[in-house]
Amino acid sequence: MTESGTFAFSPLEASALERALRVALAMRGLAVPVFGAVLPAVMATFGLSNAQASLLPVVGGLGSVAAALSSGSLSARLRLRTMALLLAGLLVAAALVLAGAPTWAFFVTGAFLLNWGTGGLVTLSSVLLALAFRGRSGQAFNRVFLFIGVGSLASPLLVGG
Repeated sequence: MTESGTFAFSPLEASALERALRVALAMRGLAVPVFGAVLPAVMATFGLSNAQASLLPVVGGLGSVAAALSSGSLSARLRLRTMALLLAGLLVAAALVLAGAPTWAFFVTGAFLLNWGTGGLVTLSSVLLALAFRGRSGQAFNRVFLFIGVGSLASPLLVGG
């Protein structure tokens, strides 16, 4: 941060930031539809009915809402780097919970954490894009947010079926 309180990014830093955000947003795109692709296996693993399994997208949506409601206050209190590390840690925790969930309740908790983390990354990405590409932020948003769609399209192919 400069003395005037603004962020100064070199062209190389801005380019690296844009590439990193593309990866982060592709992960967001993967996270959203992947639960649909793996839902039959999850239902079989935990012996769920259709009604019980319908909790998964609801909880995912609640995780995204939690991210939207908490990201503003977190970014006001934390440095952006700290917030990025916190969100990355949240994603790791979510992955561990999802991979080792012994019960449906743990799996649902992992889905909530995953959507909170990826939703927070979208918010953080927006802030960083606006700071890094002040005069060209519209173009940067278009290019980077395209990767949410790329991730959404790729997830069923990666999961199989």
